[in-house]
Amino acid sequence: PSKPAPSPHKILQANRAATEAAKDKTGHPHQLAEKQQPFHQGEPPTSSPQPHTARIAQPTSAANCSRPASAIHHINPHQNNTNVLHPPVASSPTNTPPAHTTPVPLHGNKLLTPSEIQCLQSHVKRRGGGNLEHVAQLLTGTPRWFASDITGAGRWAGTLCAEAAVWHPKIAVWLLANQKSRPRETDPLGAPLVCIAAAYGHLNLVQYLVTVHLGNTKETDPYGATPLLCAAWNGQLSVVQWRVTSGHSHPRTERDCRGKTALLHAACGIPTVPRERLARIVQYLLT
Repeated sequence: PSKPAPSPHKILQANRAATEAAKDKTGHPHQLAEKQQPFHQGEPPTSSPQPHTARIAQPTSAANCSRPASAIHHINPHQNNTNVLHPPVASSPTNTPPAHTTPVPLHGNKLLTPSEIQCLQSHVKRRGGGNLEHVAQLLTGTPRWFASDITGAGRWAGTLCAEAAVWHPKIAVWLLANQKSRPRETDPLGAPLVCIAAAYGHLNLVQYLVTVHLGNTKETDPYGATPLLCAAWNGQLSVVQWRVTSGHSHPRTERDCRGKTALLHAACGIPTVPRERLARIVQYLLT
């Protein structure tokens, strides 16, 4: 037998009960369909959500985020964000040393054969020659102060730097700058390097020794002659002028062991020096 149709009053009562039950579960009667239909990423929602109900997939604080706060970056959708957590760091310019910086000398345990030592002796002894590149090639890699233990060729020859101070001042500067020779070496007669360079008129070597190694220390030969007296005795006007104008020598007070000043050294001079050169030094010291 067919069931009797429900009355309109009962239908309205059932609809109200269903509405109240949905309101107790969701809080809003119109959100029942939205919660029952799950939203899948990549599929458009069935109905566009309201602005006040839209959910933003972004953490509100660093505490609710699985990544540290320092790793959160703004992602621009118009750029290639392949390395968001570790963005590329701008490379800093290399700290190239300035051009005037002297390179640190490199030392090793290299030793020379007797033939190589003879080659070095010939280079520092040769007048008007002396290959600096060859000398540097032979001595690169040798221990510190290695050249101080090598004497030049000949019976009265001094060390390599003492011989180079006579013939080749550039080689002497290289030996001192690369710590292959000591700045206070002497020749067999006891004359220091600065007196040798002053006597032979090598102004660059005198300036290097005084400004870099010696300073205002007083250097004399066994006879008590200073670099100024040695330069005046040998007629080296440029060295005399630099020693006086730079303040490293005082022509009126400097004397040797016999009490002679620079003026007497220039007036006497050695016989092999032309008289005109000695006369210019005398005139300079008098004025």
